[in-house]
Amino acid sequence: MKRTHVAIISVVAIAVALVSGALYADRGVNRLSASATSAPPAVMVPGDLPEITKSPNQNATAATKDGRAVYQLFWDDGTCEAGIGVAATNTAMMEFDAPTVCTQPGLSVIAVTARVNTNTASSFTLRQSGAGPGAPSSGTRIPLGTAITGLGACAGTATTGVSRVLGTPGIVNGTANFYAGLVYLAGGYTGRDTGSALGRMYLNCATCGMSVYSSLDLPSSLRGNLVIRVTVDDAGCVPVELQSFSIE
Repeated sequence: MKRTHVAIISVVAIAVALVSGALYADRGVNRLSASATSAPPAVMVPGDLPEITKSPNQNATAATKDGRAVYQLFWDDGTCEAGIGVAATNTAMMEFDAPTVCTQPGLSVIAVTARVNTNTASSFTLRQSGAGPGAPSSGTRIPLGTAITGLGACAGTATTGVSRVLGTPGIVNGTANFYAGLVYLAGGYTGRDTGSALGRMYLNCATCGMSVYSSLDLPSSLRGNLVIRVTVDDAGCVPVELQSFSIE
């Protein structure tokens, strides 16, 4: 298979960085790039999860549904300053931790919210726990009923993207962490938040110099958090109003 060299373009300057000896400074057709304007180029596992200390900066908002809690998990701060992507089939993902107030098995990802800058995200992907999300072809792929299309360059203002309810929920198989994101079949760019604490973002690209890019594989100017959020639901999630109470 032809391997496509991957070029990294800094938001601040037209600087190209070599990362781990696998990112190259040419301008091939399929390239990993980012810019301020984002130019186009089920297993039963009993018991509770352990306390999670891996991501103290992960955010969560909660609402109640049918007497239980529904959580939206995210890393971004609600703004989109840049975009990052590949002009070839690629998958953009964030690593999330299951809420400690939820029990396994059966934690379901029922919706995804994302900021797509360029091209179209056609599917949602879910990967189970591990040190990384695995190869581009791994995990579960769930087609979106309506694709998320590009909104153009990030304006640097509050924008959390477009939400899609998953027709078939993605099931997290009793793991403390999981990976979730979007699949671009014809290449695309995902909105990126550069103003919040470093998160755990990943990019898969089967035809790039490296098939898996973590945030640490990128130069510091391209790190941040992808504007990708997931909504999770489980009968074992405790509603907010029941997380603490007292009797006098």
